[in-house]
Amino acid sequence: MRLLERKDDGGIRLTEFFGDAIPRYAILSHTWGADSDEVTFKDFIEGIAIAKAGYRKIQFCADQAAHDHLRYFWVDTCCIDKSSSAELSEAINSMFAWYRNSARCYVYLSDVPTLAFKESRWFTRGWTLQELLAPDSVEFFSKEGQQLGDKRSMVKEIHEITSISVDVLHGRPLSQLSIDERMSWAAKRQTKREEDAAYSLLGIFDVHIPLIYGEGQRKAFARLQKEISQDSSGQRLAGGTTSLQFGYQPTQGQSFSNVPFAPDRDFVDRPDILAWVHDMCGQPGARAALVGLSGIGKSQLAIQFAHHIYNTLPRPFVFWVHASTRAYFEEGYQGIADRLELPGRLEPKADILQLVSNWLCDEKNGQWVLVLDSADDKEIFFPSQQQGQENVPASLAAYLPQRGSILITSCNEEAAASLSGGHQYIMKVQAMDENQGLQLLRKKLRRNKLQATSQEEGAAKALLRALDYIPLAITQAAAYINRQARMTVPDCLDEFRASDRKRKSLLHYDAGDLRRNNASNSVLTTLQMSFERIRQERPSAAELLSLISFFNPCGIPEEVLRRHKIVLRRDGSVIAKAGAPNDRSKFDSSFNEDLNVLHAYSLVTMTSNDETFEMHALVQFCMRVWLSSSNDADRWQGRFIQLMAQEFPSGDFETWTKCKQLLPHIETLYDAEPDADDMVEKWAQVLTNAAKYLCNRGSYHTAQMVATIAVTAQERVLGLDDEATLRCFSLLARVLQYQGKYVEAEKLHR
Repeated sequence: MRLLERKDDGGIRLTEFFGDAIPRYAILSHTWGADSDEVTFKDFIEGIAIAKAGYRKIQFCADQAAHDHLRYFWVDTCCIDKSSSAELSEAINSMFAWYRNSARCYVYLSDVPTLAFKESRWFTRGWTLQELLAPDSVEFFSKEGQQLGDKRSMVKEIHEITSISVDVLHGRPLSQLSIDERMSWAAKRQTKREEDAAYSLLGIFDVHIPLIYGEGQRKAFARLQKEISQDSSGQRLAGGTTSLQFGYQPTQGQSFSNVPFAPDRDFVDRPDILAWVHDMCGQPGARAALVGLSGIGKSQLAIQFAHHIYNTLPRPFVFWVHASTRAYFEEGYQGIADRLELPGRLEPKADILQLVSNWLCDEKNGQWVLVLDSADDKEIFFPSQQQGQENVPASLAAYLPQRGSILITSCNEEAAASLSGGHQYIMKVQAMDENQGLQLLRKKLRRNKLQATSQEEGAAKALLRALDYIPLAITQAAAYINRQARMTVPDCLDEFRASDRKRKSLLHYDAGDLRRNNASNSVLTTLQMSFERIRQERPSAAELLSLISFFNPCGIPEEVLRRHKIVLRRDGSVIAKAGAPNDRSKFDSSFNEDLNVLHAYSLVTMTSNDETFEMHALVQFCMRVWLSSSNDADRWQGRFIQLMAQEFPSGDFETWTKCKQLLPHIETLYDAEPDADDMVEKWAQVLTNAAKYLCNRGSYHTAQMVATIAVTAQERVLGLDDEATLRCFSLLARVLQYQGKYVEAEKLHR
């Protein structure tokens, strides 16, 4: 592979590497100008490259690579000797892999900002499709070299421009998608040479064909179709007699991964920890646990491990289950059952936990790895019977088979030890060392935010010490710096020290709870800085964050929040009906801007499912403490209750999908009765609907508890003869009957 090298004196020269000796490199994606303007291989050999207009792009790539600590980079115009047909054919057949293996891909948009981002010519060209999809890291730059964002932060805009689904942009394997869908991405793209319309898709379909320029587009596509068909057991593209469909087919036993996050392009390797995880989880039946403070990087390590396993082992299943609550554990198993298309899963009283457990126990189903993320509550997995308690919920630990490998992440060492089999199977994750912290800070900071001077380097090291080398704190600090144009690392250090003194009031407010939630002081300080800045910068984003903090931090449904923005005034009254065209556009725009601000400060994270996002549990908890300290928690809890009363459906069969989505978010309401009677009515309505859903799904123990709480409040506030109270009494009686408690049920009917 031929690469360009930026020498120590700033000069650029061509170099060549063979086999496995290829160093880490950056790669350029761009659109060609006039052929006479582009720098060719011959121009470099003859020493006239710098005189051409296209050299500006090469210099940009060299400078950006140097900023990212990369000495080598690749540019198609001059790294391929196009006078050699053999070399050109090899390069085109290898190009997808070259982009995929790059450390960074820089997209140079020569027509931005003259044109809007979405109007750039780059989105219309055939070759740039694979350049968008193949690399993990894709960063967009204007003609002046100004960074516009990256594939992850701009995923929604890119999805809207290209119609490529968000999960694909987050890294879902292309082999899991139909050929028709992949072909549709290229339908409106253009290439200078007609045959390239087919040749530019070789990597998208992971096939290889010789290049025959002059054969025409029709013949080139015919050869492409033939190669894909041969590679796919004789099935053909749309337009033939069958439609070739990749993806999971349960009858064929094809494996899949449901990890909700793409690999982090800014991940900093912690080799000792990952090596330990691989060793511990290397055998079937193995269990291991990563334990440490919130924000220490446990989940990121688990994500990296899960993707590595899926991409390297032959045909493994990789399952990800969020385990912070029973509802989320059950939802995770439901998702696995749906992906596996397990028979019986759609039955109203199906025991989903047992169905999935049985599948996991069956050796015919091959290798699998299960990640239990945020398994902090031992009581969920090993419930203890309290005095006077009649029914104890089933132990979730019973549904974790011994056959596959299980990796647990937890803040609770005792919970982790119980789940993994003992303390000898636990790795305590510590803070990063200075070198790792510097790597993470450099990766998270935008270009030119950390200068290569001794003063800046010293400030960076001092900031890292102040941040306790905690990854979440480093990420928050970098987001804080990036958000403000004039903010530097020394400036951030000064503000941190000032905010650190302010933090004492927050700690004093509820220090016990903060300690119980494993909160690092450095994380608290960086979060407080971000909270206060957002309040000043965009109050509506701070309000959205306040509301989000009352959701469960995982699987926060964007559309539900979006309807909150449309429907409710500050006092909760209706401002406009959802879907009103004039209001919809205005509120959607405002909501998007608010969400973008929260994302820019790294307070929320988009998942591979474009319908939900997540908030770190510690961010949520600190936000709640902050609201309580300012006596604002009740108001926002009231807003949350109003929204749930509006959104949580009846619990009937046709509403189960939405009930399942929202149930984890209302669990905290079970023991959170509001003070105001009018709010109690809405709160009890939510609980009644939840109890009905739980009853219909066969979760009678929880349904009884929730219905009892609801009916007690309704009887006190609404009276015994109120219609809502009577409905809830009837529901509770039905739940008791289903459990064989006929005497108790009869008493309710009297």
